[in-house]
Amino acid sequence: MVINPTKVHIPDEDQENIIKKMKEILNSGQLTLGPYTKEFENKISNITSDQYVTAVSSGTSALEIVALTFNLKDKEVIIPSNTFVATATPFLRVGSKIRFADCDPFYGSITLEEVKRLHTKDTRAVVIVHIGGIIAPDSLLIKKYCEDNDLILIEDAAHALGSSILGKPAGTLGEVGTFSFYPTKIVTSGEGGAITTKNYNLSEESRIYRDQGKVDFYNNYHTHVGSNWRLSELHAILGIFQLDRINEFIERRSKVVKAYLDQIKSEKIKIVTPPPGSESNWYKVMAIVENGISRDELKVKLSQEGVKCGGEVYTAPCHTQPIFKNTTKSSFPNSEYFSNQHLCLPVSVVMSDDELSYVCEKLNNRLALI
Repeated sequence: MVINPTKVHIPDEDQENIIKKMKEILNSGQLTLGPYTKEFENKISNITSDQYVTAVSSGTSALEIVALTFNLKDKEVIIPSNTFVATATPFLRVGSKIRFADCDPFYGSITLEEVKRLHTKDTRAVVIVHIGGIIAPDSLLIKKYCEDNDLILIEDAAHALGSSILGKPAGTLGEVGTFSFYPTKIVTSGEGGAITTKNYNLSEESRIYRDQGKVDFYNNYHTHVGSNWRLSELHAILGIFQLDRINEFIERRSKVVKAYLDQIKSEKIKIVTPPPGSESNWYKVMAIVENGISRDELKVKLSQEGVKCGGEVYTAPCHTQPIFKNTTKSSFPNSEYFSNQHLCLPVSVVMSDDELSYVCEKLNNRLALI
């Protein structure tokens, strides 16, 4: 048996309807910024407590638009090191001064303590990232701190659509939230992203930036230095069908995690579960292996038995990336611990009970030998 890390799931009945809708789009000639993009935005708004939503081409472009709308050139921005480089590179491109933060060693997310430590008179914004679909446990504390200190709070919620903390959905905690609909995410539009905000003016400005800086779609007057960050109608229609199934997808992923918690018996590994009051969409099932166990060796042994664990979040934190070599000289012990000691167990909405049992059996057996 071979168990892959994840699997994109587009049900057969949805595929038939998606193809029909795509033919309608092709025949209409309106392939971008049409009614399906608006419907896609509306569905995201429904999930994020009626935020204003701007659909864009990717989660990366969403963050770059955010950096532009807040005019963060030459401004200091606190960003967690334990994140994908695409959280930080948009701010690098607009000329922000990046200060990387260390993380919580269990959840892998930014902490209030780090925000306070890094906060200077030059700090303008803080970025929080919800690693693996678990909302950063200190999110509400960081939100309050930012409000008290006139700092902009930006959520990179690329992993976390459908997650929540104390009933507050991911993407609604800061001034703005950003999402990704890349194929690995729990719902996908193939490629795509979104910006959420409760601020109407910010939303309107993001729409200008996404379409080459034009005031609107129907004229040729450019007021901002934007780019082609539009989402096509073809991507939007796939995203619509996926969003309609988000609750179904999260429910099944939750059952996968419950099986792992019930069947993994070894105390040498601990699954990262959300703190009380939080709900995860289980984009990733992260697990920490105890000190002294080589995560990489464990993955190799499991792979030899057909269990393919997913890519970590992340093996190379931002402060170790060559493009940021001149950004900071600080040390990040927790980020390096987390990156070295965690792995991501297989998870998908089509994972069978037999596959789950197989993964648990092989993992228990392998850990018993260590």
